[in-house]
Amino acid sequence: MAKEISLRPYPGCILLCRSLSELKREHRRITKQVYDFAEVSGKGGVMARIDGSDGSLIYLVWGCGFRNVVHELCHVLLETFKDIGHNPTEGDGEPFCYMLSALMDEI
Repeated sequence: MAKEISLRPYPGCILLCRSLSELKREHRRITKQVYDFAEVSGKGGVMARIDGSDGSLIYLVWGCGFRNVVHELCHVLLETFKDIGHNPTEGDGEPFCYMLSALMDEI
């Protein structure tokens, strides 16, 4: 089962998946739709955003290896900062970097 990681203090959560198959299963479980994004080769990762009709926000993340997971988490944070209207480079990038560190601690 995917590991749930909070984005607090920001809105939403991450479901960190152990495999691409798990990501597809979680996507189907949540949306009731088949994951229809481009296939990912053995190298890489996926970040899928699901905006719930109830206002919830879930990011499904999978990476083939540690660096790919970090890469996908950066995409999550860039979207999160865009959503809240914050430039991730402001404050010398510290809010972005601290949040990335917090996510890595959770993993």
